[in-house]
Amino acid sequence: MKFAVCIAFSLLVCVAAQSETTCGNQECRPNSCCIKRKVGPGNSYPRCHPLGKQDNPCEEPNAENLYEQHCPCETETGLSCVKVEDEQLRCKLIETTTEEPTTQSE
Repeated sequence: MKFAVCIAFSLLVCVAAQSETTCGNQECRPNSCCIKRKVGPGNSYPRCHPLGKQDNPCEEPNAENLYEQHCPCETETGLSCVKVEDEQLRCKLIETTTEEPTTQSE
């Protein structure tokens, strides 16, 4: 009986220690997305993950809000998912320049 209680307690601690929640039937928190990873042949394991930060790998946002490997970037911080030298997508800060029009003086 003590052994069964120890096993049950250990499982409870392991489940409580996980910071990510499954998103198959649940909504992810704000600033997170659902990644559906393959676990073995034909099995998928959807989990909530935080949105990409500067230089993190990323995927473009899609209509289903379901991603294969990486979340999109945090857009509130000005990040965009762009292709870099190694042909991979990364979260990068896109700076917008506000140039003043030049006037020609005669």
